[in-house]
Amino acid sequence: MKNYTWPKYSLNFNLIIFRLNLHPSCIWLGFSTGILPRIFNFPWWNYCAGFYIGFGGILIIFAHELGHAFTAKLCSLKVYGISLSGFGGICVTSPPITLPNKLLYFSGGIIFQTAILFLYQSIKLPNGFSPPFIIESNRFVFLYLNSIKIIINLLPIMNTDGMNIFRAMRDKFNKNLQ
Repeated sequence: MKNYTWPKYSLNFNLIIFRLNLHPSCIWLGFSTGILPRIFNFPWWNYCAGFYIGFGGILIIFAHELGHAFTAKLCSLKVYGISLSGFGGICVTSPPITLPNKLLYFSGGIIFQTAILFLYQSIKLPNGFSPPFIIESNRFVFLYLNSIKIIINLLPIMNTDGMNIFRAMRDKFNKNLQ
């Protein structure tokens, strides 16, 4: 991709379908959320939950960007790769041109996350099985983090998917007025 510069000092994986780039902040976020409770002498389950929050957040970002890559393939766009940092990600593709392609591409991450959320929520445990506290708390954390990421991405603020959808519709509306 000519217009996108891959970050230096990061882990690069050339996968069969696309390139995956992991920024060091991914690793830092995962470890720091696990280490901080230990520094402040919290019990061991907070230590474990911290790792799940950090790495769970990164997995949610990866699933979101994978949704963009999947819908880009549906729209016949070229997918160059996915770049992840601890605070977000980007799916590097050729730009969508038509309004339906733009709307599908920009909503792809949200659609994918919502599908994963419903799939995860629909997992039933056997009758009489009471999961340990750590499993149940991590399930709650995953559902909570995923729901918050979906809501934030739907808002038309900064550089979210909601803002990209809003811009695509605004540009189409402005073209129709001219």
